[in-house]
Amino acid sequence: VPEIAAYWAESMVGINGYTTEEGVETLYARGSGFVIREDGYILTNSHVLDGAKEAVVTLWDDRQFDASLVGADSASDLAVIKIDADGLPAAEFCADTVHVGEAVAAIGNPLGTELRGTMTDGIVSAVSRDMHYTGHPLTLIQTNAAINEGNSGGPLLNMQGQVVGMTSMKLVSSYAGSSIEGIGFAIPTGTIKEIADELIENGRVLGRPALGITVGAIPSD
Repeated sequence: VPEIAAYWAESMVGINGYTTEEGVETLYARGSGFVIREDGYILTNSHVLDGAKEAVVTLWDDRQFDASLVGADSASDLAVIKIDADGLPAAEFCADTVHVGEAVAAIGNPLGTELRGTMTDGIVSAVSRDMHYTGHPLTLIQTNAAINEGNSGGPLLNMQGQVVGMTSMKLVSSYAGSSIEGIGFAIPTGTIKEIADELIENGRVLGRPALGITVGAIPSD
């Protein structure tokens, strides 16, 4: 785990999304991301950017860059942004599927960039968990590695330092005063790589089937 932390120290980024209300710029959302290409392409969750008018990326050395949106896909909760930087250390993706009980580590920015690069570890608790996000079905990896608000978009890593998923959500209780710990979820690498390549190439995901129905009142004739 210490070797993974050292290896990933420069690939993790913090992302702050801002909106402007009545002429005042306001912090709208905060999250994590990681470099996927040396020329400044960064992967994160689309929900980190939803509603934000602009995004600022903070690198490991505290340099900040305005980010441009390459493409976002709400159905998979993935987005690619780009900053004007070169020579960044890019992530390596795992080519194999993960197994229940496999050791993993998560790196992210819980509660904001002040805690940037926080690492937690755990295991793969389950695979192929069917969940729903904004009405879209997702098949996710379940893990007990601690994740919190701000971790969204950070990597879930195997013990070789390869990306096996992207942390995206955790369960919370609907009852006031109670909490749920150790039940977090990550988007698997197979989905990440396919969608990221599509977003970089086309700016959006093409070829998804859709049901062509228009719903409305039947006219009298």
